Amino acid sequence: MRLLGALLAVAGIALSHSALAQAWKIEQLMASMALVRSERAYFQEEKHLEILDQPTQTGGQLAYRAPDYLLRQTVTPTSETLEVDGEWLQIDNEKTKERVFLPSYPFLQALVEAVRSTMAGDLDRLKQFYSVRLEGAADAWTLLLDPLQREVARHLSRVVIRGRDNRIASVETIEANGDRSIMTVTISNIE
Repeated sequence: MRLLGALLAVAGIALSHSALAQAWKIEQLMASMALVRSERAYFQEEKHLEILDQPTQTGGQLAYRAPDYLLRQTVTPTSETLEVDGEWLQIDNEKTKERVFLPSYPFLQALVEAVRSTMAGDLDRLKQFYSVRLEGAADAWTLLLDPLQREVARHLSRVVIRGRDNRIASVETIEANGDRSIMTVTISNIE
């Protein structure tokens, strides 16, 4: 009889945990993300390109400031800064210094919005670019983003963002040609 009681208790806990996981909705995630007004982090990115035998690796720092500012400073293996402020992307590296109007480049804009709209908790904006699906629970969620625009989908198959609570842990981009990259994010107090 004790065994039956223990089994029922375990089953009850499992069902309770399952119900909590199912209760986690995209609106809750986005509301939680919107609470983050600014963030700094380190990143490591590994790119797997069809034309290369080995993946390439980069690393550096990220910064976000609500509602629409992103900064990515790559420090290894070479220096590059990508700075997004509103609708503009500033690219600065050894080869070029260029300012790009994002709406003129739908593929770049979609990539930016995957991260920026998620960080801002702006579900309406995210849905302008992607079909959005959330899996998991608050302590381990996965956001699956499939491009809506045909022009973007010719290049980008999916963006997969993983996180915990209101923090992004990784961003994976899967391109239509089979190339993919995964950026791992470590939150810090970089000043």
